[in-house]
Amino acid sequence: FGPFSAYFSYVRNYRRGEIRNAAAGLVWDRTNSPSGYGKSVSPRWLGTVDSNAYFAAVKFEPTDNFRMVYKFDRNDDSGTPGGVGALNFNTKLTGNFLTDGILAAIAATNNLYLAPDGKRPDVVTNGFTIPRQQRVQGHSVTATWNASDSVTVKNILAYRKASLFATSPLDGVSSLNITPAVQTAIGTLFAVSTPAAQGGVGAAFFTFPTATQTTIANQFAAGAGVVPGSRIVLVGSQSGSVGSQWSNETQINYSSEKLQATLGGIWFHSSDEAGGPIGQQGTLAYRFGTAGIIPSTGIIPLGNSGRSFNKATSWAGYAQLEYKLSPELEIVGGARITHDRKTGSFVWDIAGVPQTTINPPVYSRTKPNFLVGLNWSPDDDTLVYGKWSNSFVSGGSVSGIAFEPETASSFEVGLKADFLDKRLRTNLALFHVTYNHHQSPGSTSNAASRASARLQLNSLYLGTLGAAGIEGLLSSLATFVNDQGQVRAQGFELEVTAAPTRGLTLGGSVGYTDTKFTEINPVMLAGLVSPGSPGGRLDVTARPEWTVSLFGAYETEPLVGDTTLQFRADGQYRSAIKFQQNPELFLLPDNSNAAGLGTSGFMMVNGRIALRHINVGPVEAELALWGKNLTNRKDATFGLGVGYSSSLEYLPPRTFGVDLNIDF
Repeated sequence: FGPFSAYFSYVRNYRRGEIRNAAAGLVWDRTNSPSGYGKSVSPRWLGTVDSNAYFAAVKFEPTDNFRMVYKFDRNDDSGTPGGVGALNFNTKLTGNFLTDGILAAIAATNNLYLAPDGKRPDVVTNGFTIPRQQRVQGHSVTATWNASDSVTVKNILAYRKASLFATSPLDGVSSLNITPAVQTAIGTLFAVSTPAAQGGVGAAFFTFPTATQTTIANQFAAGAGVVPGSRIVLVGSQSGSVGSQWSNETQINYSSEKLQATLGGIWFHSSDEAGGPIGQQGTLAYRFGTAGIIPSTGIIPLGNSGRSFNKATSWAGYAQLEYKLSPELEIVGGARITHDRKTGSFVWDIAGVPQTTINPPVYSRTKPNFLVGLNWSPDDDTLVYGKWSNSFVSGGSVSGIAFEPETASSFEVGLKADFLDKRLRTNLALFHVTYNHHQSPGSTSNAASRASARLQLNSLYLGTLGAAGIEGLLSSLATFVNDQGQVRAQGFELEVTAAPTRGLTLGGSVGYTDTKFTEINPVMLAGLVSPGSPGGRLDVTARPEWTVSLFGAYETEPLVGDTTLQFRADGQYRSAIKFQQNPELFLLPDNSNAAGLGTSGFMMVNGRIALRHINVGPVEAELALWGKNLTNRKDATFGLGVGYSSSLEYLPPRTFGVDLNIDF
């Protein structure tokens, strides 16, 4: 329409999950929280994709050298998390026959659906899982002015907001049923451990006849709300967040025969709120009391809660110059200076009673970053380069625990070259990176991480809160950021692509990375010693030493008209990785936890066959049959130790599909 044009798209994406939930149909009621999450039902299938995505854009182009584009996007996601499997269930956690007896009763009278081989099971007990409640949407306006043949000015103004609420059975077995045997075991602990002055029985309990012991135990349990038919969440998280952000970036690009230059500035502001449902514990964990006990109605009781409120503002200016010293030699230089200012607070309750609000010191830091490099092109088919740069991830505080910026210093040298009349392309890079104040998420569901959080809270707030206050604050936390120390990563990457004959393309890549901790934060190290843990060490997780990818594609000559047939196969290999940085040694039947510590290497294989360039009247179509994970690998991709069990998440199963694309 004159200088205006517009575009709109809607995508409905649904795929049923692949792992059955044995605890489907449980109703969870959060209506007693003002967060507005309401009632939800545990789904039958886990890993379901269920989203609606909207996108719209309007372009205004009144002249050849100026245009403005407005974009809007929104995604509503109500899919379900992937299934979390339980590698094991440790009934010998404490060495105390009373507490271990509770675990033994739970294991004996509930179907746990364990998967001790570390491979994806067909069914799990994930009753605490509910569909996600997620919405992300944003607006942006990009204005571009071509001031001359060599100068372009661009401005990008954007606003985004997002909300999310999701749950996870971190142990892989929650929730479970309070059976009569579990009720009796819990009641026995209450009767024996409650002081006589408060109505407890003490050691005399065991002098009574068995039937009398059972009656007394059940009375104690019932008095605390632990009755058959109620539920127990051993370790489960329920967390939500609401946030918004504004940003504006102005960029000037200059291009000439010898000089390419980019100069710009950016402003960013965000505001967010995160934590469990208001008035409820963000991480429900059973600790041999009544925490984690949910009535049969599914109403999650009010309890210790904590919420973080954060605001951040960032200003930055940057420039990058690429200047040709000669036709073969180019020098590259870049610099950026960033000023961050962050404020926040952590508001917490104990059993609904407001406590002292934590207000960490204002974070205000200005940091520069630099890049220098050389590019040498002895001919049109070869580029040799080298560069050094540094960068950082901003510091701040989460849940009242402050952390320093994570900084990285890296250098890289490489070669990009074409051979055999451009039928063979190679890219080789060697790199070395050092990370200081390496940031890692911590969770109070893990014993070692919980101990680290306690040490950090003691150093910050012991004088104002006291030991009891620190424990109350700790019980209100869910996640925080650990400063782990210094990490070094070095290695190489090689990519090769070949086109030996018409229609045939072969390629692959191989990467090697050696990653290790060179220094460990003493506070972090002191918190690593926990029951069942080797302690005193920190392992690198989720970083394989070797990665390999291979692909091959062949497209025939036209079969009918312009229609061709294309075949493609690819595979990705990843060597073994570790899941747990400070693994707890859970007791399996063979007294090991090897599968919970990590996974061995594996390769994923995918394939696709397509009929391309199908002319149907005025349109062109493509029909394709594809398959992912053709060998149906069931390997774990993530693992977590939570005391009672070691839980795992897995690769999606073998999947087939058909695509029909029409261009018009």
